[in-house]
Amino acid sequence: VDYQVVLSLIKGIVNVVATRHKELKIKAVVFDGLSTFLKVCENIMRMEKHLTPDGGVNNLYWKIRSKHFLETILAIKSLPINKFFIAHEDFIDDEEVSAGLEPKKKKSNVVIKTNQEMHQKIRCIREDQKGKVIFKAVIDKNKFKVGSEGQEIIFCIVDKATEKADWNTKKVYESLM
Repeated sequence: VDYQVVLSLIKGIVNVVATRHKELKIKAVVFDGLSTFLKVCENIMRMEKHLTPDGGVNNLYWKIRSKHFLETILAIKSLPINKFFIAHEDFIDDEEVSAGLEPKKKKSNVVIKTNQEMHQKIRCIREDQKGKVIFKAVIDKNKFKVGSEGQEIIFCIVDKATEKADWNTKKVYESLM
């Protein structure tokens, strides 16, 4: 994988959206894969500094990874359309961890900064129960509707026997607006 090309392609897409969203009738951008993108930025940093994937890293080099990552995230965030960022549990911050999830390790500064930049954050939880699977959205952060923080919304119930899913995300979106 040529990680520099991946970064360039993402930045190119952001530029097209920024300059042509009205013409192309683009209403929203979904960036699914913050955790993977952070690893892409780390690999670019390692290549630039000729570091092995399993080798130690000088703390100053992490700034290179952070710069590539945050510049891209902030460029997307500045788009004048709706933006959605999707990440794995490695982006859950310590406040959320204290709400019931175990910390795996101290969060990096870039993850902390990313969490601070987001206006709204939803954490999705999957619960296996007898005969069904329940999917919940927990509003961890909402700068626009602070009263919704902490709210849990069941948005999908799957019956294991019939494999029928009752899916309704309307309440999740309404809690954010």
